[in-house]
Amino acid sequence: MSTIFPSGIDLFSNPTSIKVDGIDVVRAAHMNDVQEAIKAIEHLLITPGVTFSWGGAHFISDNTPIVTGIKNLDTTLYNSIADLTQHRSYVLLTDPVQHNAEVIHVTAGGNLTSNRLQSALEELQSDIDTIMLGGTVNSLTLDNRYIGKSGAQIAQGSLTVQTNLIVSHDTTFGLTTSDTSTFNGNIVGHGSMTLDGLAITNTSLKTTQNALHIDLDTDANGTGERFFITKNNDTGNSLASPNLLLDIDQNSKLTTGVHVLKEGVQETGYFGNQFFSPDPGNVFNGFGVNFKQELANIPASITLTLLNNTNAQSVSVTNITKYGFFVQFASVAGGNSRIYGTYTTVGN
Repeated sequence: MSTIFPSGIDLFSNPTSIKVDGIDVVRAAHMNDVQEAIKAIEHLLITPGVTFSWGGAHFISDNTPIVTGIKNLDTTLYNSIADLTQHRSYVLLTDPVQHNAEVIHVTAGGNLTSNRLQSALEELQSDIDTIMLGGTVNSLTLDNRYIGKSGAQIAQGSLTVQTNLIVSHDTTFGLTTSDTSTFNGNIVGHGSMTLDGLAITNTSLKTTQNALHIDLDTDANGTGERFFITKNNDTGNSLASPNLLLDIDQNSKLTTGVHVLKEGVQETGYFGNQFFSPDPGNVFNGFGVNFKQELANIPASITLTLLNNTNAQSVSVTNITKYGFFVQFASVAGGNSRIYGTYTTVGN
């Protein structure tokens, strides 16, 4: 018989498909049939042009050579493994926390280093925690940032700026009297600023409260505090500078230029004098002393420190007011008498 492979399976019924030793006689035809079947199988596998019907909708077309089909299947399987590996790197993360986290795009100039959503959120949370603690993010603190975007800005609550502050638009610092604004550097205002009742514009400084308090004492040791006003960018280092307009030190000593009383304000001073008596030893002299400025209260007394006393005795102070006092003394003998020295007010 001739083989029916690959259309069907050979039955080898000549006389039966299974031979029994000592009973069946193996004939040449039997081996010929087997050889035909083997040749058909070999021919199908390696002979060019021999095709196989796959049937149905498969990746390999019908009537494709069997060897070509196996090669195509091998290539497809290899590519599928590569695609699965790449896909797993995006969706099957090794960190269980990041499973199902989307992938985000990070630009070259961006501040995020991770393109994983979970890692990016953790990075942002770390930056937020650092900012809230006053730390540095991207080599700058929040206080270093430019404050004042387009339009008016309102900072509610207390605010502390460690370095310089630049304000380009109308800005309000503090909405209640309990809100405090602390600036430890220069304040540069290109617009208007309101600091809890204190308004700073381009040309004026105004307060809506009953008083404007300027506290210069930073360390409570009573030294080094100073308030001064200059012009022409003068640093205020020299009290002799013509650009120093006003200087007040920690002892309330005022240094300024020519004192001019405001027009329409009346000045009140002190005057007094006593005449010469020709009787030796009983000459009674006296004169009035004007204070440098009007005192808030009348001194309880005046302490005199004599630097010179010639032919004078019984030096005393009388008639003390908040404008000045009267000094009087008696001569010891006939002749010239003089006193001079310094005074200090007590109890005012």
